[in-house]
Amino acid sequence: MRKLNIFFSRLFGFTQKGEKGEKEYWWHAPSSDFNKYDISKIGMHSQNYGWGIYFADTAKNAASNIMLPQSKPIDHIYRLDPEKIEGLAFIHYSKDLADQIDEVKAIATTFYGKKQFESIKFKKNGHGFYNDILHVEQITSADQIGCAAHYLVNAGIHYGYIKSHTSMLVIYDTSLWVKVERLALTEDLLI
Repeated sequence: MRKLNIFFSRLFGFTQKGEKGEKEYWWHAPSSDFNKYDISKIGMHSQNYGWGIYFADTAKNAASNIMLPQSKPIDHIYRLDPEKIEGLAFIHYSKDLADQIDEVKAIATTFYGKKQFESIKFKKNGHGFYNDILHVEQITSADQIGCAAHYLVNAGIHYGYIKSHTSMLVIYDTSLWVKVERLALTEDLLI
């Protein structure tokens, strides 16, 4: 367990145990009620960090997206155990490409070209890289919905990690949805 705590602390900036000692999860609050996962609903709302399924670091942060006045009441929330995505390649939006995991650096080297990527003047973070992929894919791809995310999944990148005032995951690889658990949305989850 200590090795796992070190992994999550290094990777996401938190340990596997929360402040109260309970296990931590990633949380997704749906913007509409559904029982069956529908890929066509992805991207219907906020896409600040690209196409995908957004997960927040707390149930409260996730639920804040569905507590808007125009939203229909939702009685459930989804959680993802970080252990279920451990070892999968991801892009860190805030880090420079030079500081990304090897898989991301290899994709960026191919995308930009080795000479440009290794240039001392080349500065690009993960979010900028995603946007560059998006611009190219929107020109060259027949299916523009989620084209940058699909590009990354085809290259072996499953999700993006964002660290701002809170932490978020954007899952690009929709096959990961089977690892998500549906729970009743209760008050104790929102504390």
